Amino acid sequence: MTETVDRTRPTRSRSRLAALLGRQPLGIAFSAPYAVFLAVVFAYPLGLAVWMSFHDYFFAAPGVEVERPFVGLENYREVLSDSDVRQSFLNVVEFLIINVPLTVVLALVLAAALNGAIRGRTFLRIAYFAPYVTASVALVAVTYGAK
Repeated sequence: MTETVDRTRPTRSRSRLAALLGRQPLGIAFSAPYAVFLAVVFAYPLGLAVWMSFHDYFFAAPGVEVERPFVGLENYREVLSDSDVRQSFLNVVEFLIINVPLTVVLALVLAAALNGAIRGRTFLRIAYFAPYVTASVALVAVTYGAK
C-alpha cells in the first residue's frame, strides 16, 4: 500500500517562511547585507554613546588603559543642572514654536500660488524651481566637466 502526499498545500514552516520573505525573497537576500551594515554602523556608535553616558568616560591616548567607573545618572543630573544647557533647550523650543508653523503656512501659501489660476503663475513657478534646476545643472557641469 502506498501513501500519497498532498503537495498542493505548503507545510506550516514553509508558509511561515514564505510569509516572512514575501513573494520576492531574492530582494531580501540582496538587501540583507546592506541592512546588516546599516545596523552595525548605527547600532555600535549608539550603544557606545549610551554606555559612555553612564560612565565617567574621558578619551585617552591609544593603548592607554584608564579607569572608567560607572556613575549612573550622575552625568545627566550634572548636564541638566547647568543653566546654559537649560537655556539652549529653551532656545530650541522657541525656535521650533516660531519656525515650524511659519514654514508650514508659507509652504502651503506658495503651493497654492503655484497651483492656482493667478496672474504670473508661470513666473512664480520659474522663480521657485530655477535655483534647484540651475544647481543640478551646475553640479553636473562641474562633475563631468564641459570638454
